[in-house]
Amino acid sequence: MLALRFLQATNVSLFRLSKGRVGGTFAGAPVILLTTSRHKTGTRETRPLLALPDDAAWIVVGPRRGVRYDHDWYEDLVAYELSQQGSAARPSNAPVLIAPEVEYRGDRRVAVRSEVLSGAQRASWWARMVEVYPRFDAHPTRSPHREIPMLRLTPLGR
Repeated sequence: MLALRFLQATNVSLFRLSKGRVGGTFAGAPVILLTTSRHKTGTRETRPLLALPDDAAWIVVGPRRGVRYDHDWYEDLVAYELSQQGSAARPSNAPVLIAPEVEYRGDRRVAVRSEVLSGAQRASWWARMVEVYPRFDAHPTRSPHREIPMLRLTPLGR
């Protein structure tokens, strides 16, 4: 786990220093940097993610290599969307969550909202993701206990 965090931090640093020229693509697909507020602490954290462009939005997937639980960034995105709905179930001591941000194409940064994809829309984007990164095709068999989340990240105001 420590090695993975080190690699992610290195990727984020190289992406930012080179304005996306280093670490800005993987397997022929664009990489974005997603910054979220941690849903338990409010601390901001940035992670590189493989993404497919969808007009002005991005499609991301969280396979997690067969682990039984979802990525932290996925839980952070869901928590942020719930916080924007004014959920009455939200505890009074819950941290303030700031809008997630995507960094792309150099040093461009935009606040985003997330939408979990399902049904035919999810299936269509899953097929496209597997075309770009064929290793994703094995993930559903490694994770039969959960549906691997796919999300659309859309800039706020669109």
